[in-house]
Amino acid sequence: SEIKAPNKLEVTGADAAVAYEYSYTLDGTEYRVYQVLMRHGTIGGHVYVFTYTAPVTSYESHLDEMNSILNKIEF
Repeated sequence: SEIKAPNKLEVTGADAAVAYEYSYTLDGTEYRVYQVLMRHGTIGGHVYVFTYTAPVTSYESHLDEMNSILNKIEF
């Protein structure tokens, strides 16, 4: 599977956020994953994970909707 280096993100209300993008194959179908790890608070705070997974053939067609959902997350 292919893994891209993490990218720092700005997520409203999160003290820190990074995004990972990678792919894998399961039962002959290739999938792409966009995963965001967000931290809210410092020691004793909370860590959240947002994951978008889709077959490679439809991954790009839903990125706008995925970004819209990610931008609506509130802490």
